[in-house]
Parts: sequence; C-alpha cells; structure tokens
Amino acid sequence: MSKAEAREGKKEGNASAEKILQAAKELFAERGFAAVSVRDISERAGVNKALLFYYFDTKAGLLHRILEQYYQAHAAALAPPASEGSTRVRMHALVTSYLDFMEDHHPYLQIVQHELQSNTEGLSMLRSGMRLLFTRVEELLGPITSDGHLHVRQFYISFAGLVITYFNYAPVLDVIWEGDPLSASNRRERRQHLHWMVDRILDGLQTCNPDQDIG
Repeated sequence: MSKAEAREGKKEGNASAEKILQAAKELFAERGFAAVSVRDISERAGVNKALLFYYFDTKAGLLHRILEQYYQAHAAALAPPASEGSTRVRMHALVTSYLDFMEDHHPYLQIVQHELQSNTEGLSMLRSGMRLLFTRVEELLGPITSDGHLHVRQFYISFAGLVITYFNYAPVLDVIWEGDPLSASNRRERRQHLHWMVDRILDGLQTCNPDQDIG
C-alpha cells in the first residue's frame, strides 16, 4: 500500500469513527444507553457494526468516549476564572462560560440524565464533572458563604440548576412559550435573566456579609 493510500485509509477510518460517535450521541440522548443496541448505532451511522468494536471495543467503551469528550470540553469551559476583578465580575464570567458551554453541548444533557437514572459505570465521570463546577463556585464564594442555607453547596446547586434546567426543559417549553426556547432571541433573554439572578444572589450575600467586598 502506498503512503497516499494509507493516509486515505486513515482518513476514512476517522470519518467512520466520527459517524459512529455522532449516531451514538443521538441515540443515547433519545433512548438512553441501555435501550440502544450496537445494531441501532451502526444502522444510524450507516457503517458495518464490526467497526464499532474495532474503534471502541464495546458499546460501553463508546459511551465512555462520548462522556470523555463532553467532560474535556466541560473542563475547558470551567477553567479557573481570571484572578483580576471582583467576586461579582468573576462570578458573572463563570456563568457566561457555563452558558456558552451548555448552548454548544446541550444534547449531551439527555445522555447525562439517562446515566444518572441508570446507575452505570458512567456515574464516576459524571461525579468528576460535577465536582469541577462545585470547585469553581467554591473558589469564588467559599470565603463569603457560611453554614446552613447559605452554605456554598447550596449556591452551587442554585447556579447549576439555573443553567441546566432551562436546556433540560427546552423540548417541552415550545408549546407553553409558543416559540423555540433555543432560538437566538430566547437564549439571549435567558442569559440576561441569569445574570440578573446572579446579581440578586450576590446582593443578598453582600447584605449578609457587609465586611466582604463582593463588588
């Protein structure tokens, strides 16, 4: 085989692997991991099912790769915010980054939800991803929060929920809203609302901690 033929074969192999990944993402999101067969994936991808085993070993290996891609992007999006600026400025930057990430990756949320309900091996990756967001919120708000209802873990859930819930419910909101919740105008409206909520939460924290300069 010539070098040119080898390069072409590798290119075609990568294309097949990407088709399998895309088909699996769609099907896992629609039905959940357990309800999808290797045949389902290969038919959706338009490839021989033997290629799934060639590239990913098992169906579980394919799920692992999909979640790995998701959380690699998740980690990049939640990189530590710049140390410059007030707590308020950096909290807004974190929320913006998280929103940007979810707008680009919201189809993965259905996969994550299925995995949370099915208690499979994917849970360890889900926990790692959730811990990363918690760490970022803790870095910003830990010094100005306290115990009980003002514990940092409550703010973590609040911020994560404000972002994630919108995308989780988007498929059923269109009838209620009489429009696509994921349209550019509705996403922009949601973004403005979330930043307003961030300010209200931080204003409340400032009131509870007058000696802290939140910004």
